[in-house]
Amino acid sequence: MKNTLSAPQFLLRLLFETFREHKKSVVILVVSLVILSVSQSLLIVLAGPFIQILLSSQTDTVSLLDLFPEKSGVFSTSLSHMSMGRAQLAVLLPILLVAFALGRGLASYMYQVSVGDLALYVCKKYRDRLFLSIVKMPYLEVKKKTSAQWMSILLNDVIYLQNRLLDVVNACVRDAITMVACLVTLFFIHWPIAVLLLAISPFVARGVGGVGERISVYAKFFQEKMGFIADYVLELRKRFSFIRAQQGESLEAKRFYAINDAYYQEVKKSILLRASFAPCVELMGFLVFSGLIWLATRAHIQWFHPSNLFVFFGALGAFLKPLRNLGEQLGRFKETTGALQGSLPILLQPPISTQDTHEIIPCTLPIWIEAASFCMGEGKGIDATQICLSPGTSIALVGSSGGGKSTLLRGLAGLIAPVEWRSTVEWTAVAKETAYVSQDPFLFNDSVAENLQYGNSLFVEKQDLEILQQSLQQVQMGVEVEQWERGLLEEIQPLHMNISGGQKQRLVLARSLLQQKCVMLWDEATSAIDPRMEKDILLQVIQQVKIEKKVLIAATHRLDTLPFFDQVWLVQKGKVVLQGPHFTLLDEPLYRDFVENT
Repeated sequence: MKNTLSAPQFLLRLLFETFREHKKSVVILVVSLVILSVSQSLLIVLAGPFIQILLSSQTDTVSLLDLFPEKSGVFSTSLSHMSMGRAQLAVLLPILLVAFALGRGLASYMYQVSVGDLALYVCKKYRDRLFLSIVKMPYLEVKKKTSAQWMSILLNDVIYLQNRLLDVVNACVRDAITMVACLVTLFFIHWPIAVLLLAISPFVARGVGGVGERISVYAKFFQEKMGFIADYVLELRKRFSFIRAQQGESLEAKRFYAINDAYYQEVKKSILLRASFAPCVELMGFLVFSGLIWLATRAHIQWFHPSNLFVFFGALGAFLKPLRNLGEQLGRFKETTGALQGSLPILLQPPISTQDTHEIIPCTLPIWIEAASFCMGEGKGIDATQICLSPGTSIALVGSSGGGKSTLLRGLAGLIAPVEWRSTVEWTAVAKETAYVSQDPFLFNDSVAENLQYGNSLFVEKQDLEILQQSLQQVQMGVEVEQWERGLLEEIQPLHMNISGGQKQRLVLARSLLQQKCVMLWDEATSAIDPRMEKDILLQVIQQVKIEKKVLIAATHRLDTLPFFDQVWLVQKGKVVLQGPHFTLLDEPLYRDFVENT
């Protein structure tokens, strides 16, 4: 089903889910906001009368009703009969200020903790869903980006969100509550001014939004530049020996300086725009305030009762400060949404599944494929016609580089959806019954046993080590692993290269043998193995294929192994042009020329 959510809707849904799953933090957040808003309003309302009475009153006693703004008498007529001495009032004022400060401090602490918890959990859910979306993306879509670019999207984007979300949400919510409290207070004191402030708010928001859109564009660009930096560093690690041997350190440094400077320039543009947010918003607020003063003096309008003057200035000052901060945080929010343009589209687009919705009938050998066509993009594809996968058959896939051998294997493995598929068996059913080994063998940081069992449902208990040992013996690694200090529990560290390329390939081959699939697909899977050992492994696996009635299709460049296979498929310019046993195909001029010239 097509996903119709927009980016704001997705983020809001994520927030609502977080609120639902963290009700306790939400309750604490609401309580703390109520305390903050009430204390802010009371502080504004009481500050003016308190100061006015302390500075100007000549009597020894003060009516409690005089401590509140003029209009509060409507709601507090009972206070008119109560009074307090000036000396008592002088002691009460600092006590109340300390009490307000303690209340606000406690509420701020509760608010910070609850907002921090909620913001971090939102980022956790964002990262979880982003990772799931990436691993479910179509193979060709994943291959469009380098590993460093994916790392930047999964790590940098979420780290950026995590760093910004706490500040942005924290400031926006708290400042918004403060502004609402100030507006309510101004309504209570003089409603025309409050209405005027509300009227100009959309224009301020419009100006903020325009600059924010430009900031988001710059943020998107500098996040992309960060991906380029990560890509460069990872590639540098791969070719470091070449750089050192060619004494290319200064050249590489020059190239890196250029990439880093491009990143710096993009960030600089964003900072300049973001920095203009707060001053512009603050200036707009003071312009409005100055206009009000000018109108009041020009028209000789008595807008305020003298007892409300301190309250008005306190409320207006309390309103302008969060308005300025809110403008700055909105700039950061736009910067954040721009920086997330690499990850949000991935989350908003549903993964394209290679599996049909109807029930797939399990495939059995033989498999007759009348026509199969796969494409990697940009004209790189493969067409195969009239091919048969018979039980107990080993097939060598040969041809010049770029001819389409890897594309055919990836298509049969289910990585690439077919452009055309006509067969006795569904393509998805064939893909489910394949064990694929790519040109770049992958192992992860864990024990030998965990690497061998990866993705294999037969080892739920993870206790049948004898089967693991048998698979290692088939690739001639049984004795080597036994000699390791911890045997099958020895931890593999591919990035630190504590195993050789040949050992890595043999472990991956052992893993494919354990999967018990009826079709094994090897794409140059033995290229790093010693030639003599490679022949021994091939002979043993081919013999096992015959016994277990499976199929092996292996792309190879080592022509001396071709006599071991039952069939050889010659691939040239995106087509399977010849099929048959090696010695039979030698009678074909095209095949003979290929063998002699390779």
